Amino acid sequence: MAWDDEVAEAMAQVFDKEAGVGTSVTFRRVTQGAFTASTGVRATTNADTVVAALRGPAVTRIADQSGRMVETRHYSILASELSGITPKADDQIVDSGVAYRVTTVGRAPEAASWELECSRSAS
Repeated sequence: MAWDDEVAEAMAQVFDKEAGVGTSVTFRRVTQGAFTASTGVRATTNADTVVAALRGPAVTRIADQSGRMVETRHYSILASELSGITPKADDQIVDSGVAYRVTTVGRAPEAASWELECSRSAS
């Protein structure tokens, strides 16, 4: 068995929701549509996929001089959970009804998982 296969198999065990380690979240692919000049709104289409993920802690910080608070969170999702989907900035993770915007997308060195930095306005 190749190293990449062994890593992918081990990660699948870590991400096991039934074992109580991973959590179930919704990956939402957001596709931009046409812009309507009369309303000033760009249409979007969403496609949801429920996946197992490892969730990092929430970190709240001040975004800029406006004093606006932003909550960021890191999610790791097995590549096999998103088969055929390449995450991109502006997609979303919906976690317990709370939507986070994907801001940064990375791939684990073994390509076994997607590493997503996400944020939302904090209240």
